[in-house]
Amino acid sequence: MAVLEPRASRPGFSPGYGVSVESDGMLPWVWAHERLAADSRCNVHLESGDEVVILEGEVEEVVLDESLADSYEAKYDYRPETPGGEGEAWYRLRPRLAYAWRERDFPRSATRFDFEGE
Repeated sequence: MAVLEPRASRPGFSPGYGVSVESDGMLPWVWAHERLAADSRCNVHLESGDEVVILEGEVEEVVLDESLADSYEAKYDYRPETPGGEGEAWYRLRPRLAYAWRERDFPRSATRFDFEGE
């Protein structure tokens, strides 16, 4: 599959992080893409630091079919077009491990979920 070049910009970190507003030094998308294609393991997490859920697992490319479009529409009240457009890809994370906790009662609430049944 051809690698599409998305628009690059600087992340919106707080000024104290020292991230430049200039484009000099930014990485090309192909740099990130090569590292993603090299290893299908992935971590996904919520943006919240108060209610944390982190998933670890393997990612696989899937075909956007009617069943997947139905599930997506039921959850997000938006139906993606099937089949996907040129250069569009859909992925599924198959979790291996998950971690969860609430900041207000950490470490008491810290929990590990094992989907492989160790």
